[in-house]
Amino acid sequence: MKIDAEMPEVTKDAAGPQPVGTKTETTIVKGQTVQVPEETGPWGPPPKGTVVPFWGPPVGHYSEEYAGTCYDLNNHYSMPRTIGGLFVRSPVEGGINLLASVIMIGMMLYELVTYGHKSVDWWTAPFKLIHFVFHIGIHIFANWSDADGFDANKTQRAICGATFGIARYIVLFVYAWRMGGPYHLWFIAQAVLFVVLQLGKTEILGEVIKTTYCTVAIVVAMLSEDKCSWAAYAVALGLVIQLAGTGTFWVTGNFGGWYAKFWLREDDRQLVPYHVLSDIGNLLILVCATYRPGLAPGTVDKLLWTSSGSFPSCGL
Repeated sequence: MKIDAEMPEVTKDAAGPQPVGTKTETTIVKGQTVQVPEETGPWGPPPKGTVVPFWGPPVGHYSEEYAGTCYDLNNHYSMPRTIGGLFVRSPVEGGINLLASVIMIGMMLYELVTYGHKSVDWWTAPFKLIHFVFHIGIHIFANWSDADGFDANKTQRAICGATFGIARYIVLFVYAWRMGGPYHLWFIAQAVLFVVLQLGKTEILGEVIKTTYCTVAIVVAMLSEDKCSWAAYAVALGLVIQLAGTGTFWVTGNFGGWYAKFWLREDDRQLVPYHVLSDIGNLLILVCATYRPGLAPGTVDKLLWTSSGSFPSCGL
């Protein structure tokens, strides 16, 4: 391949992130074929860099620009690929959410056809499905292009991100409200926590804290029923897997430094990227979460309660 330039002009502060090692990648920058560093850093946290703070990057913003092209922080995404002529930003994560969507549709249809409409939890199941469908979208549309930079697909990604995030929060707050107690204490505590973390701009670490609180609350509620479902243990496993993904992503970046690698590289990739683990955990948490106090076990979300029983076996 013909190389038109050795390196595009870099206007960043010389004291900021720099190339790591000598490996380079070939890419297109402003219409020219150029060589760019394969890895750059550190981007943070201070004093290692100033771009990414202690709290980590903002939710959904796990890439940085360097030398006129895109770099992903700390092995976060799976490798972009062209599938059926369509360029997909993070295909493995998109596939996980496609699977989750199919599972949710299958569960809802099974309960509708077998047990009737009253067996479906209409306050949560549709929002779970909406979350997964729009979560697919955020992994299809690329967040970078040579022509538009990080403005690429900005509208589509914003719509997908806002929709799947709001749908997920609706599900979590419906469960928190059902936990009841004096003055709906679980719900109020969850709302206060979310507001404090949002106002504090706690970025990705704040999202980890939210997920941990909500998931622990759901597991405790499910296990506290007279008859509990095995699904409670699947939710707990989902939290462990998500912490191994997003939680470890924050830990490695905060304590080891935030480094970024060229987004289209074909080698030097983590076997299981952090976002893949995060989405697997999210699938287990949302699909298997089920809590309807005051109703006999097995009357709603029947597929997950078929083998319900007493704690600790919970029907296993």
